[in-house]
Amino acid sequence: MEEKNAKKKLSLKERWKDKRERAKIELMLYGIFFLVIIIFARISSSMSTNIPKDNDINNTFIDEITDNYQYDIDITIDNNKYKYSGKKLGNNMSITRIVGTKEEYFYQMNDKYYILDTKGNYILTTAEDIYPYIEYRYLNINNIKQFIKLGTKNDTVYSVKVSDIVLNNNSADTITLTVNEEDKNIQIDYTNLFKIDNSNINKAEVNIKYSNINSINSLEE
Repeated sequence: MEEKNAKKKLSLKERWKDKRERAKIELMLYGIFFLVIIIFARISSSMSTNIPKDNDINNTFIDEITDNYQYDIDITIDNNKYKYSGKKLGNNMSITRIVGTKEEYFYQMNDKYYILDTKGNYILTTAEDIYPYIEYRYLNINNIKQFIKLGTKNDTVYSVKVSDIVLNNNSADTITLTVNEEDKNIQIDYTNLFKIDNSNINKAEVNIKYSNINSINSLEE
């Protein structure tokens, strides 16, 4: 007991002179050092993961697209294919939907939507009626721009984590956006995002081709 009490009373300098005590001190210091390294690495990793990327889209055709353009959209959901085309001018947009051999015509004026009936009249409808296969938010150029800014770029492909799009989602899965500057085309693979609500989906792809950017003067054909 007296020997243990004597060791407790040793000063740090005296303990350092004792080989056994020095070994204990060195071991403790090494442990603290490695613990600090691990904590720092985890904090750095967390910060780099949570900091949103901001890919520069300036001087690209994507940056030019605002509210004046023509569009052609091809949608593939598993084995089903849908087409949309039309023009956008300001807050108004003409919309043609093709499913199989059936064509339907719609019109958006500000925040209201209309469908052309068999008598040639545009009747009030909803966005859900026009886009029952995929919500318009996934076709909206403003949202697509945000996805691209969040993505990790590899040549012309931007990979975006689903967790960066969906709140409180920890998935490491990604969606991809492939940008063709020459053809003014964006191909988006939404499969992993859509699987959140429907695990049976095996394929959800959107291909959008833009033309006549900032050259539309009228929505009339």
